Amino acid sequence: MSIRVLVVDDEPIAAQATNVMVQKTDAVLEVVGTCFSGRDAMEKTALLHPDIVIMDIQMPGLSGLEAIRKILAFASETRFIIVSAYSEFNYAVEALSMGASDYLLKPVKQAEFSAALKKVMADIADHRAEMNAKDARQKRLQIAQPMIQRDFIHALLPERNSDERLLACASFLGLSNQPVFIVVFLYDTGRVAQLWNILLERLPEMKESIRDVLEEGTACALILVPANESPDTYPVDFSRRLDFILADMNKKDKSAARILAGVSQTTTRPMQCRFGLQQALSALEYAEAFSDDKLPSQVFDETKMQLDQQINSSYGQQENILSSTKKIVDQAASYIEKNFNKELNLVEVASSVNLSPYYFSRLFKEHTGSNFKERLLQVRIKHAKQLLSKTDSSIKEITYLVGFNDPNYFSKVFHKYTGIRAGDYRTSAERGDSKDEG
Repeated sequence: MSIRVLVVDDEPIAAQATNVMVQKTDAVLEVVGTCFSGRDAMEKTALLHPDIVIMDIQMPGLSGLEAIRKILAFASETRFIIVSAYSEFNYAVEALSMGASDYLLKPVKQAEFSAALKKVMADIADHRAEMNAKDARQKRLQIAQPMIQRDFIHALLPERNSDERLLACASFLGLSNQPVFIVVFLYDTGRVAQLWNILLERLPEMKESIRDVLEEGTACALILVPANESPDTYPVDFSRRLDFILADMNKKDKSAARILAGVSQTTTRPMQCRFGLQQALSALEYAEAFSDDKLPSQVFDETKMQLDQQINSSYGQQENILSSTKKIVDQAASYIEKNFNKELNLVEVASSVNLSPYYFSRLFKEHTGSNFKERLLQVRIKHAKQLLSKTDSSIKEITYLVGFNDPNYFSKVFHKYTGIRAGDYRTSAERGDSKDEG
């Protein structure tokens, strides 16, 4: 796959020379355009989508640095190489802090220019490989999701009682803290397609449901995520709408077996879903016994207290699970804090708390709001701020002291998390302006 290059220089001869050096560097590089001003660079970037922009700094109108800032606002993945006749240190620092990959002084030699380009090409290749792997993972997850949904429902059944599997599936599906309720249907095999088509048409929220057949052709469990605004009353409203749908279907086909349903009340934790399933099945049995004069909403009203009683009896068990999870997350956070300046990775941290990397990653993000990489960067930047405020170490030295391997990358991350360049932060701290050293 080719790498698209845009050349920006207000001197046509210099721009042409740059074009030649690009073509000499590697056959995969394709010069897709040449422009002579910063504003033209913005328009061409939006139109041509280059991977690399080779930018001059001093141009009439919009400067190269201003153009980079504006381009990054709508094309954040674009890489920049500065080629300028100006050797001012401030220009170079500003360009690199904005994310430029290199700053070359005119006249540039072919070897130096090619080395800078190949460094960016390698970065682009790594990024593309990462995105391809991410896409592949996403496709695998899409394939796996129905199986995990089925595993979650089956983990609720008494004969497959697995707490670990239930919690792992709930975490993957984003149900760990979502209020849900369960509906169980009783129907004959011949009407199943008709039933689901009508339900999906008349109850739009069911499109987001998790469902699976418990007994082939006889009953189906359905887990719904209700509106967060009214989780306590939503199952009742759903049940009443379901009344009309099932009554209408049963009325239109009196020769077939009646379609019945049992509805649970809302649960808020995965472990409670077992009680919800029991409640829905009890409601279904009740509806079957009194199918001539009982509707799902009436059954719901008469059985809704069961779940509260069962949940209260297991409250202590739930608290123990939450306490154990918090302890694991705290241990991992402590491990990151103690080892932030080392070559730290997800596998190592997960191993420190005896969890698989996949399960640990989801658990950590769910309970802290940050993934492992974000937390590590936050901790490193926190310590970098302390070193900038309290020591005379150079920014390059601090880069390695807090665990980064590349000063340019450190500058970029520092600016992202603080909104200010590292040098400016130190100056501010020396003046006593900066109160935040955490």
